[in-house]
Amino acid sequence: ENLHRLPAALERGLAEVRARTGRRELEQRRHEAERLEAVGQLAGGIAHDFNNVLLVIRGYSSVLRATLTDAQQVADLDEIGKAADRAATLTRQLLVFSRREVFAPRVVSIGDIVRDLEPLLRRTIREDIEFELRLDEVAPVIADPSQIELILVNLVVNARDAVAEGGSLAVTVDETEIVGQQGAISPPLPPGSYVRLTVADTGCGIPEEDLPHVFEPFFTTKETG
Repeated sequence: ENLHRLPAALERGLAEVRARTGRRELEQRRHEAERLEAVGQLAGGIAHDFNNVLLVIRGYSSVLRATLTDAQQVADLDEIGKAADRAATLTRQLLVFSRREVFAPRVVSIGDIVRDLEPLLRRTIREDIEFELRLDEVAPVIADPSQIELILVNLVVNARDAVAEGGSLAVTVDETEIVGQQGAISPPLPPGSYVRLTVADTGCGIPEEDLPHVFEPFFTTKETG
């Protein structure tokens, strides 16, 4: 009789363990959500303050530019303005993360975005890395261009750090056809034609243990500083 009761007791024990595990996972997710919310509020506050500083930099740069006649000085000042614009884009990403600013999607050409960023990308990588752009004529897409720029620059910077001496890095824009549901894509995309932006390098790759974290907003494998 005791032997007959054993499976039922084991089943009840397993059910209790599952319930406790589920509660722990929900609690961990709640703590993570609270942590991200706090970080988001901090990021939003910093972004607003930093934007005020950038407004001063850009304003004085514009005033100073109007007084200069030397071509080299004007070019140098323009670089300061471009750097301030890129910094403003970064602060906008913090505002998006903190939910204080929404995405601004519009009809854009991915090829044009990549082509405009090419000088910055080439300055970002090392001289011993072979850099190649492959830009096909593709249909326009609806996207936030600043998001595309941020993604591309981050991928290229990470590729630079991962590629050994004498490696290569290629940025490709082309079209691809998806037929049926793609199990490797989450969420699965419906069948159809898509514009594809690819960053490929001959670097060391992403360690398997880091793959589950690649879309976490503040995860990094870089050393402090």
